Amino acid sequence: MAIVIVDDHHLFRSGISHIIQSDMPNMRIFTVDSISALLQINEFTPLLIIMDLHLPDGDALGAMPTIRMRWPDCRLMAVTSDGDPTRMQQASQCGMEGYVVKSEPPERLLQVIRYLLPDAGEQADGGQLTRRQLEILRLMAQGLSNKAVGRALDISEFTVRGHVQALFKALQVTRRGEAVHVAQKAGLLQV
Repeated sequence: MAIVIVDDHHLFRSGISHIIQSDMPNMRIFTVDSISALLQINEFTPLLIIMDLHLPDGDALGAMPTIRMRWPDCRLMAVTSDGDPTRMQQASQCGMEGYVVKSEPPERLLQVIRYLLPDAGEQADGGQLTRRQLEILRLMAQGLSNKAVGRALDISEFTVRGHVQALFKALQVTRRGEAVHVAQKAGLLQV
């Protein structure tokens, strides 16, 4: 599993790589600074390409047909400073499946990546829960509400609800107390 980040700013590439790696430590991440460098990749097929729309060797949207021909099953996502709705629509029409403006918080980037790659989260101890889900489960075990969990982790309450639903599904439960009980029995939480 690999993600490729395409951006001409080294600091930004490093920042995105760090954000993803902190949430998905088992994900391989490669960074390149141009469309031409992206198209030179031969060693693997990326699961996801995260691209700036404005690159020194061309417009990313203009390169979309070549990228799609090269990796037809790869997911594509724009991370750019351009938040213009018309540009977003153009990106979507060209095949970009996700769009994040660089001024948005890191959690938004991770939300879009998780949406595009739902199975990409780190599995905890060979189990079915991601590291973030385990964090939320531990806070639930302390009796925190979704709103309080969101504040503690600096994520939205909506994002917490999504993780809680995924927890319920993974643990095959329907209530918070049940989730905590099953997790304790499975050794996922310290009693």
